[in-house]
Amino acid sequence: MLPSAILYSPGSARKNLFMFKKLCGTEILQNVLLVSTMWENVEESDGVRRESELINTPEFWGVMAQNGAIVRRHYNTQESAVRLIRHFENYPKQVMSIQKEMVHENKRLDETEAGRELETELRKEREKFKKDLAEAQEMMKQALEARDQESEDMLRKYQDDTSKKIQMLIQEREKLKITMEEMHREKLAQLESEYKKQGDLFQQQEEKSRRREKQLTQQMEEQTQLMRSLAIPIAIRKQLSVTISGANYFFVGPKTNYW
Repeated sequence: MLPSAILYSPGSARKNLFMFKKLCGTEILQNVLLVSTMWENVEESDGVRRESELINTPEFWGVMAQNGAIVRRHYNTQESAVRLIRHFENYPKQVMSIQKEMVHENKRLDETEAGRELETELRKEREKFKKDLAEAQEMMKQALEARDQESEDMLRKYQDDTSKKIQMLIQEREKLKITMEEMHREKLAQLESEYKKQGDLFQQQEEKSRRREKQLTQQMEEQTQLMRSLAIPIAIRKQLSVTISGANYFFVGPKTNYW
């Protein structure tokens, strides 16, 4: 579920939506809910108009809605929230695009589609901040030359803020990298655990089959021994005699003697 305020969609929100789509991949967007909020703060007609704008604008919800994402409204009530959660009750588990790339294709974060897009965005932000910082430094130089203390203080603060933003970008990138690497390790550990369980189960079944085969062989041997112990040696001697009397033939035999 992807919450989003219906009142506005700033640039950062659009970037987050784009990154979200890259992380998930187009294949599983049908399992995504695009939920609009703050309906209690707007007129119904105004809310419907803005919702329609979100759905029909490609860089907002348009592309995801076209690929199967479901649009819903949250009215800030418990009933509304429960209804949204229940939507996922019977949904099968899905593997995100970035999981496939990092776990199954063994790619590093910066090699994934989402990672490349993130790096592009961060590079743009860094370039923007560096440009702003250079301009601030130039203006500060002019303020120093003009002995404009007020402008100097303001520009110094702006310079500090911009430097902090650059550092935050770097930290966020490293934090995301660590998070994705941890996810990769956890998934690998999970796969190894499942593989071991399957191997253990196979060994148990194989051992059970061997025991059963041994048991059947033993039973057959016991039955064979029993049949041998019950067998009676018989010697048979056949005798044949024919007596002819008139047109009638009489046959006597074979005769069997037991001893």
